[in-house]
Parts: sequence; structure tokens; C-alpha cells
Amino acid sequence: MRIEEAINRAIDDRLVAQNKLREELHNPSGKLSASKLGDPVQWQVLHVLGVPKKELDPYTLRKFLRGNDVENWLVDFIPGLVSKQLFLEYRDVVGYADCVVDTKGYDFKLGTIPLEIKSITNANYKWLKNGSSPNESHQLQAAFYGIAMGVEQALLSYIASDDYRVRCFVIEVDDYRKKIDEIIDRYIEAKLAWEKDGVVPVFEPVEKWQKSKKYNPYPDFVGLSSREAGELARKLLKE
Repeated sequence: MRIEEAINRAIDDRLVAQNKLREELHNPSGKLSASKLGDPVQWQVLHVLGVPKKELDPYTLRKFLRGNDVENWLVDFIPGLVSKQLFLEYRDVVGYADCVVDTKGYDFKLGTIPLEIKSITNANYKWLKNGSSPNESHQLQAAFYGIAMGVEQALLSYIASDDYRVRCFVIEVDDYRKKIDEIIDRYIEAKLAWEKDGVVPVFEPVEKWQKSKKYNPYPDFVGLSSREAGELARKLLKE
């Protein structure tokens, strides 16, 4: 007997339709998001301009949905929770800290500080437990919220999506302040170049995984000159 796939097809169709509608209704704020600090500057500019991204496949949409569910679950268990989704801004870059927590009941007393949550696979959790460092873009995001709040530390919590184990890291904000300012400076320079000359930066990956077109939200821009990238951006925005 053939395997019944009606349920899977219905889920895939709904997720794709929901994502398409979400993208169509998205109104770019014109500001860089804290979650994009670890992205190539080309991606940052294209995202802020509202250039359409590559359509996500159902598998990726399911992964995102699972991650969101897991992260939302953890929020309700966070000790010392002060607030959720706190809007923060620094140098015209914006973001929402997942949580703000009072650490008086923690093993360390750091006052009231932001906490960023990221869901990962059990394999990635094992690497972290064995001494691997957290993803730098995640550290940059957590540190950004610390800068915006004017505190010295921020928390970065990882949750394993298979069994909900949690590992928490204390991020020293000053360790990332200079790099965050440099990233913002490069973004501002690139945005001004777009406004003045209509050019978009050439694609230069920051992390190894970003070299793969499979994970690139703007694969058609790879290999283009800044002038060619600007022309393609204008064409896509017009369409």
C-alpha cells in the first residue's frame, strides 16, 4: 500500500503560503537588524532595502518553525524573567532581546541583563558541551543588546531542539564593542554608497557556511561587481 502523504503536502503548502504572505507584507524598517550583524555586508544592505530573498523550501520552513517553538517554550521557564521581546536600539541598528532577566537567583550576580535564546541540534549541543565556542554572530547579537541596555554582560542560551537541554554563556560586552562598531561603520558606508551611486557591495562571506549558494538568501548576487549588484537590486525592487 502506498504511503499516505496528504498531511505532509498540506503542511508544506500551508508553510510555503504563510511564508510568501509574510514576505509580501514585510515593510522594511530601513534599519539594520541586530540579528544580521554577523552577515556579509551585501546581505545586510539587500535586506534593509527589501530585496526579495530566495524562496525557502518546506524543509527549512519546518526547521525554523521547530526552532521558534523550542525557543518560545524555554522563555516560560527562564528564572528571573523581567520582560520579553524588549526593543533595543544602538547607532540606528535595532533588535528585540528575547528576554531581560534579573540574575539575583543565578550562580552569578550580574544584575538585570539581556538574554538571547538560540535553538540548536543535539549534535551542536554536544560540541558546545565539549568546549566549542558559541557562534560568533550569536555572541555579537547578545553583546549588541548589552550595549543597547548599557550593561557589562549579556547571556546567550542554547537549547537542544531534541531534548530541551540548555547551556548558557556569559558574554562580556566590551569584548565585542569594537567589532560591532566596525560592522555598523561598514554597513553605513555601504548604504551611503547605494544612496549616492546606486551600488551594492560585492559578496564577501564572513563565515565558511556563507560561501555555499544553498544557504545564500541572495544567490543571484554572487560573483557580481558592485555596479552589477546595484542594477540587479534595482530591477528586483522595481518588479
